[in-house]
Amino acid sequence: SGQRDAAVRLATFDRLFGDPPAALCALRTRLHEESQSPSAQSDPALHRTLSRLREQVMGWQLAGKDRRILQSGLARTRQRAQQAAQVARADTGQPERIHDWRKRVKDLWYQTRLFVPVWPDLFRPLAAGADRLGEALGDHHDLSVLAGHAATLPPRIIAAPALRQLDAEVRNAQTRIEAEILPLSDRLLAGDPKEMARLWLDWHAIWRLQG
Repeated sequence: SGQRDAAVRLATFDRLFGDPPAALCALRTRLHEESQSPSAQSDPALHRTLSRLREQVMGWQLAGKDRRILQSGLARTRQRAQQAAQVARADTGQPERIHDWRKRVKDLWYQTRLFVPVWPDLFRPLAAGADRLGEALGDHHDLSVLAGHAATLPPRIIAAPALRQLDAEVRNAQTRIEAEILPLSDRLLAGDPKEMARLWLDWHAIWRLQG
């Protein structure tokens, strides 16, 4: 919702500055006011649509052999995450590319969590790493959104010099995040998608036999 987005912008600003400089106090006040605005009412039609879709999903059936279906899904998730990372890293100044990267990492995180019982000592740290990567990518994206929103505000809220100061702090923070996420992403997304999917399912088969 708009109110939730406004709350994220305020929280991002506070993490970035803590005690903001005088030139940015008016911006902080505006962000706080926006976060307190009442959210729009929920759309009843949307709720009905979601309820109907939920009922339909319960009746879905997948055609094909279980292993083939699982292997295809695991491989596709890793491949999409690798592709999203490659596209985003080519230009980290594009917020939507970072956002898509984060979504694909979240997909991998969900799948990794499902495999934790198969080999806890292996998959639990992998899931934690994917969670950390997703959160860091979210922070990176939130910083871009904050800077972009500030650029739309009038000079009485944030003058040009203050906007440049904000942009510089945002970029510095993003550079620090990138220093963490790039090597983490390389490790988590390594491997041929099909080969990794086969390996995971081999481990799953062994786990079931031993159980």
